[in-house]
Amino acid sequence: MARDFKVAVDVRPVERGLREFRRQVPFAVSYAMNLTARNAVEYMRSDIQRIFTIRNNWEALGITFKPASKRDLSVEIGSRHHYMAAQVLGGEKEAKDGGTVGIPMVGSGLPRTTLKSKTPPSKWPKALVARSEGTFIGTVQTKKGPVYGVWRRVRRDATSGKVTRRRGKNTRLGLRLLYELAEKVNIKARWPMARQVETIWAARWPTNAREAVEYALRTARK
Repeated sequence: MARDFKVAVDVRPVERGLREFRRQVPFAVSYAMNLTARNAVEYMRSDIQRIFTIRNNWEALGITFKPASKRDLSVEIGSRHHYMAAQVLGGEKEAKDGGTVGIPMVGSGLPRTTLKSKTPPSKWPKALVARSEGTFIGTVQTKKGPVYGVWRRVRRDATSGKVTRRRGKNTRLGLRLLYELAEKVNIKARWPMARQVETIWAARWPTNAREAVEYALRTARK
């Protein structure tokens, strides 16, 4: 070089900036965690319609999260409704106050046409018994043993065994189970909550982390 120059540099502003950014790291991390948790909740609220037979948005709105903070870098994602835990882990649903749990039968002319069908209040056990003649609550001996439930007296085709409204020599009287009533019922784990959260976290965390760092830098004290 033709000439050498010596320059005095004041490193204190840089040091202060780095110290300030270090103080912003917990904020940036918690901000990114909360963004991603919110993404997971939004996805789970929409996906719950696919998994369960939902009558309204009550269950979806119950999905929420406890946010992270600078002092507590953790989030909790789940449902406010404690009974949904059985849908995640599996378990038993017990009747309240010594009553019974109604398990609707599925099929044409039954409380639920398909497993995904909604059971309207008009087809709930008490409504059926109150409205329909020939419908009663009791125990009936079946091939599988005694079954306590909501039963309806019906006519069946003598050949096919199908329920029919026809009367005649080719029909016979019988009973049809509408609901099985039990003190408790086993619930299979149907809600893959952990997998849902892991999927969204993997997809959204990199973008949210970058956004959080940029936001932390913009809002850091000068």
